[in-house]
Amino acid sequence: MIQSSSITRRIKIQNNNLLFMASKSNRMSTKTFHRIERILSNRGVGSRNDVAKLFRQRRVAINGEVIRSGALKYPTDVEVEIDGEVIQPIPLLALYHKPVGVISTMGDPWGREALEELSFQFPFLKTMHPVGRLDSDTSGLLLFSSSGHLTQTLLNPSSKIEREYEACVTGSISPLSSSLSSSLSSSLSSSLSLSNLLAKGVKTSDGLSLFLSLFLSLSSSSLSSSLSLSNLLAKGVKTSDGVFSARLISAQPCDQLVDCSQIKDLPPSLSSSPSLFSSSSLSSSPTLSPSLSSSSSLSPSLSPSLSQPGSIEKERENDEERDRERENDEEKTKEREREKYLVPASIIRVAVTEGKYRMVRRVLHNTGHSVISLHRIRYGDILLGDLEEGEVRVCGEREREWAQQFLKSA
Repeated sequence: MIQSSSITRRIKIQNNNLLFMASKSNRMSTKTFHRIERILSNRGVGSRNDVAKLFRQRRVAINGEVIRSGALKYPTDVEVEIDGEVIQPIPLLALYHKPVGVISTMGDPWGREALEELSFQFPFLKTMHPVGRLDSDTSGLLLFSSSGHLTQTLLNPSSKIEREYEACVTGSISPLSSSLSSSLSSSLSSSLSLSNLLAKGVKTSDGLSLFLSLFLSLSSSSLSSSLSLSNLLAKGVKTSDGVFSARLISAQPCDQLVDCSQIKDLPPSLSSSPSLFSSSSLSSSPTLSPSLSSSSSLSPSLSPSLSQPGSIEKERENDEERDRERENDEEKTKEREREKYLVPASIIRVAVTEGKYRMVRRVLHNTGHSVISLHRIRYGDILLGDLEEGEVRVCGEREREWAQQFLKSA
């Protein structure tokens, strides 16, 4: 009796030691464990009830072994098969090409198109969350993450992770500024103004000295504005939320004028510009000739010309002619109205390390270059590439390795 009780006590001690070692190994492991039914539900297989039916039907297998209970815990990246088909795990990151007009929230109380609708087409997004936001009127790369720690790291300004944007802005900005900005940055000092530097000459990689006269001959206003933009962005631009800096990567003026009517806050130079046509020309309507107006006011009984053969057809032709003239005048008026918003514009690429609300738009607007359209093309080492608008793809091996370095440093 005493011997059996001691054996039972030793067995309990051994089991406790095994449980302690298992729990310790789980704590030391970086993997997250969940119930297998939850893992399958998160992967878009179905609801918890649907997944429970699969276990009862013995259709779920792990490493070739049929799993009968959904309460068993496994790593979230475990390879699971249903009817012999592998159910892919939730990716660490996913890329989404957000179109203009989509709200960067998982739901919208006003019924606008939001990210929630993506989960119907891409079920694995149900357990992922967006990394930051893009404005409704901004398109481009939006990341989804399945790791809260990774998301916080990617969004934290202290991580210094660049977000690169391609923007169409008002004003003509020369491409020469982007090539000179790096060489000029080491030459510029607080004691030497830009005007003095141009007057003395600028040394380039080609061994040429560019003087102020050369800048004037090559549209000095465009070059100086682009140099100023690069310097302004590097030093930091004051906004209502603070001072933010950016890096000008490239700049190229557009060949044609661009419609800026969609800009909410037009630059003062545009909003205060006089109209290209007077209000009297808008209100004026085409007047009828005396002969036509007098003939149209006469009744058939009083007008001898209307009683002549073909007079009705001629009057109909006159009416059609007046309608065509009225339509032409209206079209010209609309064309003149559109021309008021046609301005010189440039395509620039800028990089920032913060993601405040509409920060890029406000920074560029405060430099005198309001944003007409904005498109994000890069987040850190992850490029949008040729991903079609509205499509989602899982991150590749190189992109996953780049993201995992932030998890290892935790």
